[in-house]
Amino acid sequence: MMKMSTCLSEMQVAECAEAIRDNGFDSIPEVIREHLRSCDKCASEVLAVADLINLPEENKERPVRTLFPPWVRWGAVAAVVTLFVVGKFVMQTPSDQPATDRSKTSVIEIARSDEATVAQSLPETSIPKAGNDSLNINTQPSPAPKGLLAAYTPHRELEKLTKRSLTGQRSEGSVRVRTPNVLEIQSDTVHLRWRNTDRIQLTVEWFNNQGVMIKHVTTNSNSAAVPKLPGGLYYWKLFNADADMLYCGKVIVKQI
Repeated sequence: MMKMSTCLSEMQVAECAEAIRDNGFDSIPEVIREHLRSCDKCASEVLAVADLINLPEENKERPVRTLFPPWVRWGAVAAVVTLFVVGKFVMQTPSDQPATDRSKTSVIEIARSDEATVAQSLPETSIPKAGNDSLNINTQPSPAPKGLLAAYTPHRELEKLTKRSLTGQRSEGSVRVRTPNVLEIQSDTVHLRWRNTDRIQLTVEWFNNQGVMIKHVTTNSNSAAVPKLPGGLYYWKLFNADADMLYCGKVIVKQI
């Protein structure tokens, strides 16, 4: 006996359902019956379609089948089978959207709902508009402290002396200053320099900007170190052994 290699088509399912309704299961061809015994899928479809097309008992005597041509009746049965198969496929097909995506969507919707709830619960605050008097920005530089200005105020008499570049010519030798007339320094060690060819004794006196001597040093070398001084304006004088002033300059110590 031949066996079917594939499941029943929609038309075969409809024919089997029609045969079962009219003449019973034995009226179905033997090959199809053997297939229905071994294939639960086709058997369930045939039984389901048979239930759909089975008319109530009181309507069996009515000539329902004679109202339409046979091809119309078979077309209707095939349509019922198609609807059944499609509906079953849709019910068994999983959603295209992954579960993780659906969960993410749910989380996003919950977060948006929470944000809306928080936004509704927050009180409304009004921000005043900035007018002409709302901000008072001072674009002028801050004035320097009075003490700082006083530390750099020039001394009149000492300023006059610094404008002179004096070179002393004495019997004991010649001295010529090499340091600039105005020297600007910070905290680094700086030396005042001159040429003392005969190594005569020289004295350096330091004055603040008020004309008060604050330090003095004696040397016969060609230089003398500038002492550690706080920020301000200072003057220095160079004398020989006879107390003759050879030079007067000034040093500006920058504030750190």
